[in-house]
Formats: sequence, C-alpha cells, structure tokens
Amino acid sequence: MMSQRRKKELSEDIYPRYLKAKKAKKKRVLDEFNATRGFHRKDAIRILKNGRPSRSNKEHGLPKVTTVNW
Repeated sequence: MMSQRRKKELSEDIYPRYLKAKKAKKKRVLDEFNATRGFHRKDAIRILKNGRPSRSNKEHGLPKVTTVNW
C-alpha cells in the first residue's frame, strides 16, 4: 500500500512526461500509471491530460430557492 504523499509524488512525476510524450510513449506511461495507482484507463487519461481536479467549496446541486413574503 502506498501512502497518499507517495501517490501524489508519483502523479507529479508522470504528469510532465505524459504531456511531452508522443502517442506510443503515452501508452507506456499510461500503463505504468495504471499499474501503480490502480485507476481505470479513462480516469487516468483525464487526470494526466488535465491535472487533478481541485476540490472546491462550491455546493453541488440546484440553487436554493428563497420564498418571497408578500
């Protein structure tokens, strides 16, 4: 089991290699990333292309409806 810090370091190491790589090399980098992190292939592609999404404090769902008292 890898620590969270080690997983983050690994992602940071692989991210620039993936962006610079040609198609054939990207496949190998992606396979390496999947083997170590255990992501599904499409999730790994999304993460390596766009970076890890940051958590926001924004609430999810529909906006709250306020009632007007007449």
